Amino acid sequence: QLALYARAWEVANPGDRVIGVGATQVGNQTQQYLEIDPEYLEQCSQLQVGIVGGDTHGHYRLPGDAQDETSNPFRAWMRERITTAMRVIENAKSGNIHPEPSNLCKYCPIIDACPSAKRGGW
Repeated sequence: QLALYARAWEVANPGDRVIGVGATQVGNQTQQYLEIDPEYLEQCSQLQVGIVGGDTHGHYRLPGDAQDETSNPFRAWMRERITTAMRVIENAKSGNIHPEPSNLCKYCPIIDACPSAKRGGW
């Protein structure tokens, strides 16, 4: 979801570029975890705004890039997540779903129309 929110911000605010996304873990200690665009990694690390990571940096590149090419992995990660979301939407529109019946079915508003819904004690 973070990639979708990031891109939505860019679309809604032309000229803005999202350089990082993050999540906050709340518990005995509150910790902010950030995934940062490598072009801004050094600057963001100096800001001391949370734990700055580069988990996307070794895993993502833009489609069509050769293995030795270096594209921006943060932007490639955003693209991959958006592409995946679009595929899920298109498949759902086509009637292709991957049901995972569980006790959470009792909260679903369309349980009566779902042949895969988990009902009762089974």
